Amino acid sequence: MPKRKRTSSSVARKRNAALRKWTSAARDTDLISSLPDVLLHNILGLLQAREAVQTCVLARRWRHLWKSMPVLRVSGDGLIQSHRKFVDHLLLLRDRSSLEACLFQFDRHNGSDRTYVDLWMRRALLCHVQVLSVTVLGGGGMIKELRLDDWQLVSQYLTTLELSGLVLQDKFLDFSNCGALWHLKMAKCRIYTDKISSPTLRHLIIWDCRFVSDRRAHISAPSLISLQVNYNWGKTALLEEMPVLDCNDASCWRCCDSNAGSVLLNGLSAASNLELTAAPEVFILRRELRWCPTFSKLKTLLLNKWCVYPDHGALICILQHTPLLKMLTLRVYYQEWETESTVPSKDICNLVDQSFRSQNLESVKVECYDLDERVQKILKSLVAYGVPLGKICIQQENKSSKSPGLITEQGKRRSTRARKPVDRLDL
Repeated sequence: MPKRKRTSSSVARKRNAALRKWTSAARDTDLISSLPDVLLHNILGLLQAREAVQTCVLARRWRHLWKSMPVLRVSGDGLIQSHRKFVDHLLLLRDRSSLEACLFQFDRHNGSDRTYVDLWMRRALLCHVQVLSVTVLGGGGMIKELRLDDWQLVSQYLTTLELSGLVLQDKFLDFSNCGALWHLKMAKCRIYTDKISSPTLRHLIIWDCRFVSDRRAHISAPSLISLQVNYNWGKTALLEEMPVLDCNDASCWRCCDSNAGSVLLNGLSAASNLELTAAPEVFILRRELRWCPTFSKLKTLLLNKWCVYPDHGALICILQHTPLLKMLTLRVYYQEWETESTVPSKDICNLVDQSFRSQNLESVKVECYDLDERVQKILKSLVAYGVPLGKICIQQENKSSKSPGLITEQGKRRSTRARKPVDRLDL
């Protein structure tokens, strides 16, 4: 007797029955709990610490998972003191597993809260924390920053340290016993010290901090390769020699200072790649050019409008002191409302009497919005002091579309707006 062919409807019924059976089994099984500990710890690490601890009531599988999660995110509203009981138990009851990151963030504090923060930081260091971040957003009284005790950090595991809204003092800023520290960021801090030192530090950011010490702070970081100094107050810190400096992003916006010789450029003179940017009104960089060192290793350099304001003396002075420079980038995005100063700089006018050697210079890129009169004056200065016109190119950015276009000396245009190639400008 021949076999009956299966109809499509019977196949569909069997498939649906199998799907219902699988769905019913999945409904009775906790699929998330069956995941390995590594994945569950990653999930807990995305939650705030309070939320992560609360998962202990979900099932027996979750009861102790929070004790070994490698990332702690501790934050909350109100005074730090109101979170003391929870954070104390969180750090004391967790097991001895190492911490990848411990992040503290609070929005209010009073003077007595520093005892708790110091204790929590020490506890995190005992857990071999690699990334430690402490942020205090504000406080009462005249001083909004939280003053930490003056104690020295000791850790061979700490690689990244971020501090914000704190008062930092001498011993705390001596990182000689942190042999793995590579990244340090200080923001909105009050700094009372004569020296910030670390033999291993590679990346340093000091943003919106106030240097309060009567004596100028020195930064000793011989391994530093990246530096950002933005919107700081008080006496600008003095950069000591950085002999292995490779790539440095030195920004100085609203830096304040007094007349005390070179404090920044000498420390940057060993750089091979340098981005030196500042607000046009910042005077410290132009003042330091009176003691401008020779950048004997510098091959690539990026500058912005500060070096051509109020005149081009700073730009020419730097080029005179960079004998091996190969690539120069000028970011001069002038706005329509900006006016050109007619007062020449008095600080460096005596340093631009001679042209500079440009045998090694391969290209000069000028980034701007419009090829207006101010940009053309920059080109004239470069040509007048020995830069061949054929090595200059203009990169324009459309203000509305923010899409850059490039115009080269060969006349190749990729800008959405028609422009003349550089070799046809009326120089």
